[in-house]
Amino acid sequence: MEIYYCQLCGTKIDSDELEHGDAVRRGADQVYCRACASKAPPPRSAPATATPAGPVRPVTRDHRPIRTPLRPHDKPLPKAHAPAPVSPKSFAMIVLGLGAAILITGLAVVFKSKPEAEKPPEKTPDKVVDPTAPKPVELKPAPTIEKPTAADLEKSADDAFSSIQKNLASRSPKENIDALNNFLEHYPSSSSVPRVRVELSRLLSTQKALNEGFVTLSTFENDDETWTFYDGTEFKGAKGASSRDASDKKEGSKSIKLMGDFTGGGAYVSIDHTFSGAAADAMAGIPYARVAGFRVWVRSPVAGAISIRAGDSGGQCHQQTLSFTPKDEWQQVELKNFSKGQRYSHWGGKNDGVFYWPLRNLAFMLTSEGVGSTKKAEVNLDQVELILTPEK
Repeated sequence: MEIYYCQLCGTKIDSDELEHGDAVRRGADQVYCRACASKAPPPRSAPATATPAGPVRPVTRDHRPIRTPLRPHDKPLPKAHAPAPVSPKSFAMIVLGLGAAILITGLAVVFKSKPEAEKPPEKTPDKVVDPTAPKPVELKPAPTIEKPTAADLEKSADDAFSSIQKNLASRSPKENIDALNNFLEHYPSSSSVPRVRVELSRLLSTQKALNEGFVTLSTFENDDETWTFYDGTEFKGAKGASSRDASDKKEGSKSIKLMGDFTGGGAYVSIDHTFSGAAADAMAGIPYARVAGFRVWVRSPVAGAISIRAGDSGGQCHQQTLSFTPKDEWQQVELKNFSKGQRYSHWGGKNDGVFYWPLRNLAFMLTSEGVGSTKKAEVNLDQVELILTPEK
């Protein structure tokens, strides 16, 4: 394919366009595009010395097409005219016009109208007060609520705890537990909190006992749980002793053995214990209406009875006898009522035969009547429990 350029406008023309009539040729070396074909001059006859007609050779430079070079007799294309220089007079007029525009703009800014000053509000005439009209109600400011001090909170906590302690006996363990939990929620930083937690622990133990139906009063396991031996010296002649027995027990690892010898006279020997600690705390929290007596495991091949002494909170002693079958195996005996039973008697305190709860001390007695004709016997005791009635 050969490349040509329009002789007038320089448009790129290829040989295909010439063949299809999209461009025209005038003479041997003049090619015109369709737009310039009408303006193209008629072909000139070639001079005698002219080079024989032949194809126009395409011209390129650096792989880019350029216009077909002109022959010496061709006219050059018209060149673009340079703008005429501005005369000094015209330049002066332009400068004066710009200066006038700047001056007018500056004067407009300087002499811009200022906003009118705000007028003072007009004074309203004094209102005529009607003497018969009701006077407006004057609202008093709300009282200022002062934040309580630490001392105020401490006093409030002490009063609340004192109130709970005062009403412990008149409320159920569950009600007292709720009251103490409420105290801990409202006064978590009070100095009474340790005492409240101790009381709460005791009441929780009491509630557990009420749910289970019994309270363990003694297991005879701990040597610090003091049971004091007494040989009944008011009746001369009795001999005996007590000891912890690890060789014979019903529960745990030990029982207590009470030995009595009445061959030389006497009426009884006994072991006595005053309650304290967890057992006393549990009984203090249990209403007497839920108490149905107590029970104890006994074992004796000879003795057929033991006597019980129960001391109440008023200092009155209540005594009665518990009978059982002599045999060399463990059996459980129960006392149903502290102030009623076999060979019941009472003395001390109000001495009115009424048991005043809680139980303060308990004694087990081996009597000369209970050991039979041999006048000598041993009895092992284990696991003393307070019996509670189910909650209705």
